Amino acid sequence: NSQPAWTARVNPDGWQLSALAPPLVHDGIVYTVAGQLAAAFRASDGTVVWKAQTTDSTWLRNTAALLHHNGRIYGAGSYAVALDARSGRVLWARRAASAASPYD
Repeated sequence: NSQPAWTARVNPDGWQLSALAPPLVHDGIVYTVAGQLAAAFRASDGTVVWKAQTTDSTWLRNTAALLHHNGRIYGAGSYAVALDARSGRVLWARRAASAASPYD
């Protein structure tokens, strides 16, 4: 009977938010996004490394993919977003989808 090693709630308010992007694991850290929230957890035990909330609810809401490169986490969806992998700080965000996109 297998059990998860750990679970984590990304959203502090308890709202059930679905993430389009699967979690990203890099160098022992699990990165995930849900709604306008992003978080990083230690893969070994689920300890929170950081949690961040973007100032614009559309930045991470429809993120379909996460990528780690050179100390940054990139998300792609309605917006392309770069987060600092160590702190979760938003480095930049650019609109990537048109207003007619079903992901807006």
